[in-house]
Amino acid sequence: MNTVLVTFDFSSNANNSKLAIDLRATLETLPNTKWFQHLPSEVILVTPLSTSEIFETLKADTRNIRIFICDISNAVTNSHRTTDWLSQNSD
Repeated sequence: MNTVLVTFDFSSNANNSKLAIDLRATLETLPNTKWFQHLPSEVILVTPLSTSEIFETLKADTRNIRIFICDISNAVTNSHRTTDWLSQNSD
């Protein structure tokens, strides 16, 4: 399983904009994937999919927005919610 961070440009797509909602909905329905919304414009995934596969899935939705997708194997945060979720859902 891969632990992946997906971020998108929050300044142009506020938390509840249609595009932000659509992006999160697409990520939340990826097969065999657990997800966690770390920040309004950041979603952490535990997934068998690669970053390239996730990018291809989002490609149609992301023509007008900057996104960043990366594999995170050793994340550190001061968010207890995120730390707890990662410890429960990462291999």
